[in-house]
Amino acid sequence: MLVFAGIFAIFAMVVDLYTDYQRIKEDTVANVRQMANELRHPLDSILWMSSEHLTNVVLESILSLPAVAAVELESEDRQFVLGEMNPSTQCDHQLNIDVPVTNQITNALHHTAKMSLCITTDGAVAGLIERFTTTLAINTVKAFLLTLILLNVTTALVSRPLESITRKIRGQSPQTTPSSQAPTQANEITEIGSALEQALIDIRHEYQSAQSTLNSLGEGVVVLDQNDIILRENRAAKTILGSQHSLIGQKLFDQAMINPHSQWFTEAKLRCSQLSLPIRSPSFHLKNGKTLRITLTQKNTYSIAVLSDFTRQHRLQQEVRHLATHDTLTGTHNRWVFENKLQECLSELRDTQKLSCVIVVAIDNFTLINDQYGNNTGDELLQIVARRLTNCLSEDDALARIGGDEFGLLIKDAASAPALCEDIISQFAASSVHCGHHALSVSVRIGARQISPFSANPGQVLTEANIAASVARDRGGSQVVYFENVKDESSGYRNIIQWREKLDLAFKRKRFTYSLQPIVDAQSDQVVAYEMLSRIQLDDGSFASPNQYIPAAERFGHIQALDLLMVKLAINHLRKHDRATFRLNVNLSGDTLSSPRLIQQIEILLKTSDVSQRLCFEITETAAVKNLELASSHLQRLKAQGSYIALDDFGTGVTSLQHLKRLPIDTLKIDGIFIKRLSDNAFDRQLIASITSLAKTMDIKVVAEYVTHREQANYLRSIGVDFLQGHLYGPATEPKELDDQPQDYLDLANTSPQH
Repeated sequence: MLVFAGIFAIFAMVVDLYTDYQRIKEDTVANVRQMANELRHPLDSILWMSSEHLTNVVLESILSLPAVAAVELESEDRQFVLGEMNPSTQCDHQLNIDVPVTNQITNALHHTAKMSLCITTDGAVAGLIERFTTTLAINTVKAFLLTLILLNVTTALVSRPLESITRKIRGQSPQTTPSSQAPTQANEITEIGSALEQALIDIRHEYQSAQSTLNSLGEGVVVLDQNDIILRENRAAKTILGSQHSLIGQKLFDQAMINPHSQWFTEAKLRCSQLSLPIRSPSFHLKNGKTLRITLTQKNTYSIAVLSDFTRQHRLQQEVRHLATHDTLTGTHNRWVFENKLQECLSELRDTQKLSCVIVVAIDNFTLINDQYGNNTGDELLQIVARRLTNCLSEDDALARIGGDEFGLLIKDAASAPALCEDIISQFAASSVHCGHHALSVSVRIGARQISPFSANPGQVLTEANIAASVARDRGGSQVVYFENVKDESSGYRNIIQWREKLDLAFKRKRFTYSLQPIVDAQSDQVVAYEMLSRIQLDDGSFASPNQYIPAAERFGHIQALDLLMVKLAINHLRKHDRATFRLNVNLSGDTLSSPRLIQQIEILLKTSDVSQRLCFEITETAAVKNLELASSHLQRLKAQGSYIALDDFGTGVTSLQHLKRLPIDTLKIDGIFIKRLSDNAFDRQLIASITSLAKTMDIKVVAEYVTHREQANYLRSIGVDFLQGHLYGPATEPKELDDQPQDYLDLANTSPQH
């Protein structure tokens, strides 16, 4: 029985051994198959990323399993072989697995990798027989020790390599504390698969996060392959390119641009690679009307293009460029462009030895038209004149608005200039100009200056053409004057022309100031008023007196603005000295006196101030009688606000007694030319006495100007002159110097007010 039992036990052991052998063989193949299938997806991502290191790590771990004798992985462009994979290798089972490799960006199948595994169970069976034979002879302790040894061997050969792989995939350091419970082989393989799966999930999350970030950008971003095909795009890119659908798979330049710019793109990619710096494109115009700029960054196998919508900036640049070179009202070129064209013309003439001509066309009486009919009518007239002049020119000629009512014409062929000038004059003389509801009789004056290869700079040429136009104005307008015919008359005009630019700068830079000359009571010699005289502070700190720039201000339309500025300064000065009682005399030009618009503005200033009764407006005889009815009406409006009126330079003009009666005059100012000759000219003494007597009968006060000697003052006082003004009582003084004087010098005595 014991023998039978022993035989049965041996038989049973053999049966169990065989059964275990079959089970081990099947389990080994199944486990390897399971492991291989679980590694297909991670290997997919690893092969797409072309990470040779990570691929070798995975294959080495698979090869370290006892059941795997060799492993071979054949990808699209490389082959990995670990172990001996040849016909002599004894394999109980060979496992072939297809590993599809997909494009992780487009999710399309890229290629299929082949993985072959050689599985053998010889080592496992030999170990199994040895373990079973040994267990029959050794005791339980030895069996237990053997079990521990096998466990340690398994841990060293399987668990630790698999755990190492898992840590590497998860990005953990080798010092990370391992799990207290050693996992089984199957669990470790599953752990590897889980770690790889989690890594892919993290990659997808990062990709989605990056895509969300790209979509939140205001600028478009596209990823292009080596053939300039769009691989990726963000939302802004589709908006900029004007597409509601995805542009993936299309060429950027062929789809979006009016004209393909692939040549630039090719050169830009090359420069990117050479410099390793982003390259910025010029402006590209899209089919949807937008303007685009591209910042290109080149990588090894793809390019990143950042698309910037430059439409608004491009439009603003065009508008700024247009404003810098064109007159906003008429649409013609401005003075700056005209002078540049003139410079170019001078350069061409030196090469061709031909003659050209510069023409200045100015509208006669434009200031009067502007005042009488309003600024809108004046603006419309300028536009009409610009159109007419444009129609007169050939393609080679140039037109620009160079001043308020002045246009510059550059005629390339000087021979055609005379006929052109006469044609322009006759066009305006032949018919009225319709501006709104008004039919205006408009004439123009023309100044012409021939230019040759030996002509001076553009500024001088234009100045000389302006001088010719000024001569045409003084001759009555509606005519052509050539500078070559009036060179001898040009010196005075040249000074006026030069002051034109200085006046423009003075207004822009706020260089206008004023000085005050005292007017005293003839009986008490006490200051009762000041005459306000404008000044321009020059760059060197000195001051220009009115007689230097007033002619230019009157000729070029600045005088009204200057008068209005002086009225404002006078009101501010009186408010500053509100405790004093002196008056300020402010000069008004003939242009201002004849302008309803300017008089209305002065009225508004007087109504909104509380110092109108301390203002006296001085006008000249010539300005008053130029349009007597209008002047009288405007002066009455100023007097209605409480201000006073003085007639300046009396005795040198054309005022008759009848004119004097029709003007609301409070004060006559006898011209200084009579005062200067007072001591040695009996006629002048009698004339002054007669004027004073006449003024008394009309209840008009009299002021004598240019009083420089005490003898003059005594005589004027004796004949009844009310007020005296001149260097005897002080020169024109800057306001700051007056502010430093004692208050009693500024205050008036309780004398009768000046009328």
